Amino acid sequence: MNKKTLSKILLCLIILSFVFTIVIFVNTGITFHKLKAAEIDTSNEKLPGGSVLASAFVLIGLWIGSIFISGITSSIGFLCSLINIKIAENAIINRISKVSLFIHSAILFLIFSALVFFIISLF
Repeated sequence: MNKKTLSKILLCLIILSFVFTIVIFVNTGITFHKLKAAEIDTSNEKLPGGSVLASAFVLIGLWIGSIFISGITSSIGFLCSLINIKIAENAIINRISKVSLFIHSAILFLIFSALVFFIISLF
């Protein structure tokens, strides 16, 4: 496999990882909205406030899971961009890789900032 073909494959992986990261963020936001808007039925509770506690755990788990999954996909795009900058023979693919490197690094910075904010808020 020559560098030109590998460069195009890496460009496709960069675009797919970006799209997948955005889809994760959008679906998580929609799920948050649905869970917050849902009414909690407290008529058959053995433990008072149990459903509120369970919904809080679901929201926290969903938030942490979306951060880790989107972080992994964005880091894959980041690494593919770095590799593609080094091996791209075409100037257009090289510039697209540099722009996507900036975009993926900004996404990773925001993800890690959210994770640090969550860890600090636990204390």
